[in-house]
Amino acid sequence: MTVVCGKTKLKIGFSFFLVSSLMLLLSDSKIAMMCFFSSAAHELGHLFLMLLFSQSLLSVSFGAFGIRIEKDEGVFQGYQKQALVALGGIFVNFLICAAAALSWRFSKSFDAAALFFVNVFIAALNLMPAKSLDAWNALYCVLMPRLNEFRTLKVLSVVSGVTVGAFSVFCVFYFVFFGFNASLLAVCIYLMFLEFK
Repeated sequence: MTVVCGKTKLKIGFSFFLVSSLMLLLSDSKIAMMCFFSSAAHELGHLFLMLLFSQSLLSVSFGAFGIRIEKDEGVFQGYQKQALVALGGIFVNFLICAAAALSWRFSKSFDAAALFFVNVFIAALNLMPAKSLDAWNALYCVLMPRLNEFRTLKVLSVVSGVTVGAFSVFCVFYFVFFGFNASLLAVCIYLMFLEFK
């Protein structure tokens, strides 16, 4: 389903509803809602900086692997601002971590601890320099002024391949020694999807 608001397209895929339903069915509904909230807050961090830097928003897509925001690449405002936009979501996750840690300190609430770890997980995932993730985009902005685009993409391709390969090996060892983990498997599939698409 696609809805057009001005110049911005809002796309909601069937896969988004499918994955959301599975998460609600197979996991604790409270944890699932924390994941949705934290993922949305992460994307709002990107969106806030895009709007702050007057960047044009092309589309917001809801798919199997979460929410994706696309900006108008035809409007270039410098690599420094691009890097800040790339890292904006991670910054928001760390802010939520700080608030959750403060809440846990006073209340010792399980919900506060769960919210903390959900946001650590999302931030850690996006700090991996795998293709299309936030750290990869930020590294692209750091390297482009120093190298040409061909060399930048070549370096990032190697970095991403090594990252995804190392994470996949880690997952195999984890499954052998500690048993199956659905979250790790989902992340591994997601990273491979990004790497080979």
